[in-house]
Amino acid sequence: MIAARTRALLGISFGVGLLGGAAATVPALAVALIAAVYFDRFDPGGLTVMQLVFTAIASVVVRLGLSIVARVAAGSAAMLLGRDLRGAAATTIGNLPLGVLAQARPGSYEAVLLGDVDALCAFVNERLPELASAYGVLLTAWIVLFVRDRDVALIALAATLGGLALAALAGLRPRDREGERAAREALAAAVFAATRATELDRSLPDASASVRAVPGLARAYRSATERRASAVAVQAAVRRVLAGAFAALLVLVALALGGPHATPSLLILFAALGLRSTSSWVVAFGTGAASANARAAWRRVGALLRQPPIAGGSAVFPARTDIRFRDVAFAYPGTAGGRGDVLRDIDVTASAGAVTAIVGPSGCGKTTFTRLAARFWDVDRGAVEIGGTDVRDFAVDTLMRNVACVFQDVALLDDTVAVNLRLGRPDATEPELVAAATAAGAHAFIDAMPKGYETVVGDRGLRLSRGERQRLQIARAFLKNAPILILDEPTASMDPATEAELADALAPLLRGKTVLLVAHRLSTVVDADRIIVLDRAGHVEATGTHAVLLATSPTYARMWSSYDGRPLLPPSPLATEGVAT
Repeated sequence: MIAARTRALLGISFGVGLLGGAAATVPALAVALIAAVYFDRFDPGGLTVMQLVFTAIASVVVRLGLSIVARVAAGSAAMLLGRDLRGAAATTIGNLPLGVLAQARPGSYEAVLLGDVDALCAFVNERLPELASAYGVLLTAWIVLFVRDRDVALIALAATLGGLALAALAGLRPRDREGERAAREALAAAVFAATRATELDRSLPDASASVRAVPGLARAYRSATERRASAVAVQAAVRRVLAGAFAALLVLVALALGGPHATPSLLILFAALGLRSTSSWVVAFGTGAASANARAAWRRVGALLRQPPIAGGSAVFPARTDIRFRDVAFAYPGTAGGRGDVLRDIDVTASAGAVTAIVGPSGCGKTTFTRLAARFWDVDRGAVEIGGTDVRDFAVDTLMRNVACVFQDVALLDDTVAVNLRLGRPDATEPELVAAATAAGAHAFIDAMPKGYETVVGDRGLRLSRGERQRLQIARAFLKNAPILILDEPTASMDPATEAELADALAPLLRGKTVLLVAHRLSTVVDADRIIVLDRAGHVEATGTHAVLLATSPTYARMWSSYDGRPLLPPSPLATEGVAT
């Protein structure tokens, strides 16, 4: 995860920082030796008082040099660490199953890739050298204390450990920190969902629920933030008292013990080391929260990097593009014992060059069906085959080049129209962009924009209407011209006029393609070559044409009886009566 050079620089920064901290105690030791010379007639090994003074001054210069080296090494390590982690994280994200990415909370991967990696780099660059120096001071001070007066050192150590335990009990707990983050992420996801909901239609039940959820989550986030702030304040107060009282603690312990423990030179040594350690205690305590945040960030980055990539083979994509579901069962990750299966015992075929529609009650697995065909997820049992080859045997890039998707939610970058269209085919020329946009009915509104195809569409295309965004997605599918096309409610939440216009734009895209179609309005699927009806349990209830299913499928007949609409797709020349299964 971390390159050897980066680890070496981290070691150099921390090691040199420790040495710098040790050097920082030399002036305090020099003062104590001078006091011992005057009060206890101590022989400092032939050193004069002036030599001790110059030693103290030299230690300051040495410490400054060591500090510079530690900070330069930390800065270089932080830069390399950011490069290593972002590269590894980007590679991991690029190799994840599309279903994992689709189910992630909005911004969750961005938070790790940018926020958590930035937090780690900032800790290494800004905190690591001063933390190492503080540890160097404290380690040296405790060594001197134990060498000079073990009784005082032991009592002071016991008191210090008790204070640290008190600070830990009174302060911020990991669950407070993680609770605030979880509340923040939940609120961000709800705001995103509410924004999308109000953009679509506030009258829809799901949209209204999304909007209503925001105030409650905002209150939960505020409560979590207040708990964290209160815990931090208490912990900071306790730690500052401990840091400020360290010198007094050493002197008071020595005076309490009396006798040889309370000579003037020893009292001066304890006071000098205690005062010198005060700032180091402050740094060590102050870095505690930053260290905990860095550890939490490291855990989240590590969790991302440990996610298993989607594996692929090297099979050649076949000329025949029929899609076969062979005894397929699937449950989303996290469900157990098969009780969470979304699809069960699916054994159907979508014929090559034909339109196959998937219908059924809400929650029956229609969208999951299409996602498995595009290998957003791998099935738990059975196989999904294209032209007789298991989709798991194709390289991921090979499969994606041959499947185009038009979904209800349009994926657009905060970039130009041309860049977003070229997501379908990066090497497309400008005339090819115009041809695809014209076929999708998008050229007119693109041409009317201030900069035409160089107009920036905004984050998720929010500068465009829903109909315009959907036309760009259709144009992208035209440009890709893949032999397999997946349409998952591409006209949902649109008014009838816009839906009819988009259906007209889709019609030429379907010709000659193997199409899987999910639509919430049955009028859209009436003229499909084959309709697959799923029941609430995720089984295939029946397959056939519209006319056959009215007579053989209770679910389809019930859905049709509650719906009245006109067909939006043109009649398919391949439409033939199917057989119920």
